[in-house]
Formats: sequence, structure tokens, C-alpha cells
Amino acid sequence: MLPQDDMEMMLPLAVRWAQKLEERVALQGRALKEYGVDVARSVGVVRPDLIRVQVVDEMPMPAGPMLREMSDEIGIFTPRTIGITVGHSIVVKEGRVTDRLLQHEFRHVHQYEESGSLELFLEKYLRQVNAFGYRNAPLEVDARKHEVLDDR
Repeated sequence: MLPQDDMEMMLPLAVRWAQKLEERVALQGRALKEYGVDVARSVGVVRPDLIRVQVVDEMPMPAGPMLREMSDEIGIFTPRTIGITVGHSIVVKEGRVTDRLLQHEFRHVHQYEESGSLELFLEKYLRQVNAFGYRNAPLEVDARKHEVLDDR
């Protein structure tokens, strides 16, 4: 768990990194096909037309040693990460794309939409992960509850 001062330093770094990632995926990612739109709507996404998904060989890790170190400390954005959602942009590791993972990530899109901005979502998300741990963070618990479809 990060001390409060470290969390306050981490938040703007994480937001800047996430904004750059969101912009890149918005340009390079693929729009959802009809099935994906239906799945996104089924977990509460209001604007599935804005979602872009990019499949990558290697997951993007936070830039800068301070953000990387803090991310490691609270257990997010690690080499084990197979999916990241920032706004309407989703990055998934090659070979790990499943219906279940997409439902999970789409639910994070819904949470982002409810938050009103990437900054507000990330602040809430990172504070929860720091306080409860990744697995028990309420937003993660909620996303796992929406993993309902079997993988095709």
C-alpha cells in the first residue's frame, strides 16, 4: 500500500500516461463489430461506438521509473497484465482475447463513462486498488461480476 503522499504523486503521472495510451489506441485500435457492440451494451456501456480495441504482443507499461515503481507496489500495470482499459480504449495481449476478458474490460468502460472522465475514473480506481488490493478493489469485483458469457 502506498502512503497518501506517494498516491498523490502517482495520480497525475498515471493520468498523463493513460491519456497518451488512450489517444494511441483510439487511432490504432479497431472498432467493435456488431457482436462486440451487443456485449458492451450488455454490461452497461452507453457508447460502444467509441470503443477501440488494440491487440498487442507486449502490454504497454507505465513510462518513467517513479510511475513504474509505484504501479509495481500496488500491483497494477505489471508484466502479468493481459488487459488495460483507459476510457473507451482497450489494450489486450495477443492470444488472451476472450469473451470473458472483453466483458471485464467493457465493464471498466462503463465505469469510466459513469465517472465522467478518465482522470476521475483513474483516481477512484487507483485509490481502491491501493486500499483493498487489485483483486478486492470494488471496481475490479464489479467487473468480474459481469464476466458472464462463455468464451467462443
